[in-house]
Amino acid sequence: MASAFHFCGHVGDDDIEVHYRGEIGHIMAELKPSALMRLFGLPGNELHGLSVDVRDLLPRRAVDRMLDRVGRARNRDERIAAFSMMLLEQASMHPVRGRMIDFVAAEIDRQRGQIRMSDLSEQFDMSRRTLTRRFTEIVGLSPKRFANVARLNNTIRQLSAARFSTLADLAVETGYYDEAHMSHDFTRYFGMSPARFLEARNAMILSYAGGK
Repeated sequence: MASAFHFCGHVGDDDIEVHYRGEIGHIMAELKPSALMRLFGLPGNELHGLSVDVRDLLPRRAVDRMLDRVGRARNRDERIAAFSMMLLEQASMHPVRGRMIDFVAAEIDRQRGQIRMSDLSEQFDMSRRTLTRRFTEIVGLSPKRFANVARLNNTIRQLSAARFSTLADLAVETGYYDEAHMSHDFTRYFGMSPARFLEARNAMILSYAGGK
C-alpha cells in the first residue's frame, strides 16, 4: 500500500480540498502552533492555506524511510506509535524555537479567545507589533485571528454541550457582540448557521474543538 505524508497549514477563508482514489487509511495529528518551525525550521506563514507533500520539505530518501516504518506497522496502535516516533525524531533535528509563542497561544486558548491584544503583549513583555510579527511568522495566523478561532472553538464546545438557553445568549457568553456576528463566523468557516451546524454534528470538527 502506498503511503503519503502531507502537512496542512492553517486554513484561511478558502477550503483545502484533498482528493483520494481507491481504499485509504489515514492518521491525522493536531499539532502545536509552532510545530512547523519545530519539525522543519519553517515559519508557519509559509504554509498558510496550503497542503504540502512532506517530500517537498525533506530529502526524498529520508521521507521514504519514515513512511516505510509506518507502512510496515501491523495494526493501528503500531502505526500511531511509528508516526509519533517519526515526528519526535524529526523535531529533535532542529533547535527549539517558538516556545514563547506556544505559551502565548496557550494563554489565548485558556482565555477562550476573549483577551485583548494589548493585555497579551503586556503579559508577555512584548510590544504589540513585535508580538503580532513573531506570532504570525511562527504560527501562520495573527494573534488576533488565532483568538477568533479559539473563541469559535469554545462556542462549538458550548453549542455541542447545549450549555445555552438561546443562541443570542450563547453569542454574548462566548464573547461575540451579538448573534449575527457569531452566525457570520459559522457561515465563514463552515458554510452554515450555528443551528444547522448543531444538526450536522460533524464529528471531526467537534473532536478538533474539544466537543463530544
